[in-house]
Amino acid sequence: MFGALQCWTAIARSGNFEARGLIGVACTGSRPRRAPMPALHKSGSAMTDVIDRLVTAMNAHDLDAVTALIHENYRSTQPAHPGRAFVGRDQMRANWEAMFAGIPDFHAAVTRSVQDGDTTWIEWHWSGTRSDGQPFEVRGVALFEIVDGQIVAGRLYLEDVELQPASIEDAVEALSGHRPPTASGSGGS
Repeated sequence: MFGALQCWTAIARSGNFEARGLIGVACTGSRPRRAPMPALHKSGSAMTDVIDRLVTAMNAHDLDAVTALIHENYRSTQPAHPGRAFVGRDQMRANWEAMFAGIPDFHAAVTRSVQDGDTTWIEWHWSGTRSDGQPFEVRGVALFEIVDGQIVAGRLYLEDVELQPASIEDAVEALSGHRPPTASGSGGS
């Protein structure tokens, strides 16, 4: 009988990268097994219709159409930036009004989305040029709770794409205060 540790070890050793990424795999019972996956984004459902209309409205810079998809008491949180939380459609409208004014060629693309109950997970790629000429590029994930054809809540995990990307060693050092060893085993602080 496999325990959870043995189960995950078997997955890791199997070379099954989908399983190693913990995508759709459950370690319950005696062996690793496929877990049911949430539905991928497919046009036609009420939730994906809302997201499709949101993307269309954002790309058309149609502030009224964006606002119409947002519930009056919309709740927005950004867990990595707690000071950015707000409640209300009016603030959302003000935010997008500033975005469209500051990024005249703003473009939104959905890289991938998944539905899970009343929540849609969306991987975003936003791009354009700021009015000062600087490039604008944001990537990340937003989780939208959609009820009765309106977005009632959002948790955003979106970040500016680095213009001068740091190496993984630099990023780990910035997080931990210690430089990781290189692949050859040397280095570190």
